[in-house]
Amino acid sequence: MKRPETKTPRRHSRHKRRVINKKRLLLSVFLLVIGIQVLFVLLTSPTFAVKKVKVIQNQTISDRQVLQALRLRKDANIFRIKEQSVLVDVRRNPVVQEASLHRRIPSTLIVTISERKPQFVLNSSGALYEVDLSGIPFRVEKTLDPKLPVIECQVRKRIILGRPIKDSDFAAARECLLLAQAKKVFSGIRITVDQKSYVCLNNGDDFQVKLGRPEQLARKLDVAEQVIQQSPEFQKRGAYIDVTCPEAPAYKLKE
Repeated sequence: MKRPETKTPRRHSRHKRRVINKKRLLLSVFLLVIGIQVLFVLLTSPTFAVKKVKVIQNQTISDRQVLQALRLRKDANIFRIKEQSVLVDVRRNPVVQEASLHRRIPSTLIVTISERKPQFVLNSSGALYEVDLSGIPFRVEKTLDPKLPVIECQVRKRIILGRPIKDSDFAAARECLLLAQAKKVFSGIRITVDQKSYVCLNNGDDFQVKLGRPEQLARKLDVAEQVIQQSPEFQKRGAYIDVTCPEAPAYKLKE
């Protein structure tokens, strides 16, 4: 009599794996189909069309200016929007240091504006420019802001808002300003550079620090600081300090 066939443990294990793999494949296909359907709804449904744009953290630029600069198609899908393309004209505004885009589902865009802040005013041939910490001019002004330091020098090349100024006299004056601002003895700073590229620091209306050629500016200002600290009365009676030659500083009192 012939004995009935029985599956060996190995054959049974193979069969079980095939069943599991088949189920996994069916599940993957099902999830893929569901995912495609969800994606289709997200990218085409009117629910996700942009209906509101909110501008935040802007101080001097108006909401209207930002909205007009946005490259945003009417009823654009909120998931299809590419930040780099939409904000390209907003970022071209010289006052804008950075702009970013955030989505608030289902239909609101939030544009965050970071504006440049003036560190000083540049007076070049009578034209006044607000300049930020990076040395980038971003706004033209008609009058001086008494709260801001001033740099007076003639920039030889055309000044373009939003772009760095490439000029040796300007670079020297800016370096001098940064060094002077780090010291406590100077206030109401106005830096001037003449046609010979000689640098002079004007400390309010009190006195001048004649620095001469723009070499060893840090050392020259250190010497000027020492003179002021060693002679407190100089802050009231001083006319100028000449540190053109830092090894032999000279100063004069007001008559």
